[in-house]
Amino acid sequence: MSSCVARGLLFTTALIISLGPASEVHGQFDTVINVPPDRFDGTLESNCQLNLFAGADVQSLTAGPGTNIEVNLLGWNYDYFVTFHAGTTANLNDGFVNEVCVHEGAELFVQGGRFFRLFCDGTAYLNTQVNEGLVRVGETAVVEFIGGDVRTDIDIDGIASFANGTFGDLTVDVSETGKLVVNEDGFGAADFNFSIRGEVELLGGGIGGDFLTVGPTGVVYQNGGNLSGSDLSIQGYVRTFAGRISSSLTRVLGVVDFYGGEFNFTFQRLEIENALNVYGGDFNPPSEFQLQVRSDGDLNLYGSEFAIDGVLIKGLESGVPFTVKDRGIELSGIYADGSSFSMPLDFNDSGNINVTQLILGDTNRDNSINLLDVSSFLDALGGEEYLAEADTNLDREINMADVGVFVDLLLGQTN
Repeated sequence: MSSCVARGLLFTTALIISLGPASEVHGQFDTVINVPPDRFDGTLESNCQLNLFAGADVQSLTAGPGTNIEVNLLGWNYDYFVTFHAGTTANLNDGFVNEVCVHEGAELFVQGGRFFRLFCDGTAYLNTQVNEGLVRVGETAVVEFIGGDVRTDIDIDGIASFANGTFGDLTVDVSETGKLVVNEDGFGAADFNFSIRGEVELLGGGIGGDFLTVGPTGVVYQNGGNLSGSDLSIQGYVRTFAGRISSSLTRVLGVVDFYGGEFNFTFQRLEIENALNVYGGDFNPPSEFQLQVRSDGDLNLYGSEFAIDGVLIKGLESGVPFTVKDRGIELSGIYADGSSFSMPLDFNDSGNINVTQLILGDTNRDNSINLLDVSSFLDALGGEEYLAEADTNLDREINMADVGVFVDLLLGQTN
């Protein structure tokens, strides 16, 4: 039978036995220590459970490395740091710990209580309230925010997911190695800076802040929720299939592929300095809105039936951009996803507004969908090059998921 050795006090086996309950075998543990009434200080080893209640007089706590180690914090208040190594499962249900370090191979479950700083290289599940402080998600860490109100700085170098509640209030940083997943009920707002240098998957809820920056290496895949900020700067890449983009000022210095959802034009200004590509959704700038396409910028609209002041633009070739140079006119058409648009071009700009005929299913680009497209569709399905007309479900991939849509388009045109 292994023993729990409190190295700090060098407890002997006889002393542990004299503590009564601490030396007994309890379920899957060789030893269970309850403080109080038991005593503990130092390092918890394999096959041991430690329960720290209110009033526990423990001056230091390290658990592991080892196997089958459990620590339950049940009202203990501690103004210093605790460390959990591999093989440890820790539960914070009540009380306060100033600083928690979770190493790779350890797990932390927080269902109550409070901490000020969390440094995690292992796995953590957080359902609590944190005011100020810091949550740092290391490169090897997986941290799930499953509820509560975490209003603190958050640094993400590993993987973090947000399922419920709210997080943020100071700064949030997703580094180049980090990934953040925001699910349906999750919401994160940073009062100051929300910086994305890694990857964000936005499925619902929302992320935002006073200054939300998608850096040059940042990637956002939006399938729902709200991407917002008082100042939204997109220097990297954003792909939106559903959800909403809104900001007082949105600057596109990188690339945005907009396939669906809503581009909210109730904010003040949209500035395009690189490329905004619109394939569908609700993208309809009103006349009073200030849309600026800078000298190096391109607003690219993909679809069909493009018209200027109600008159169809003649001579468009599939896949070949046509630059609309007129201003003081109404540009309309149907995006590739079938949604219609109309936008007045009454703003001042020096960049390009391009329309490109893209008819989904017209894989041979003869401006109609028929049996002649079958061969080229199959070539695209088995090929390596991306053909936009073959991506019939507009998910940026050509695979079996496109076959059913292609057949529907084909039958709709040939019946």
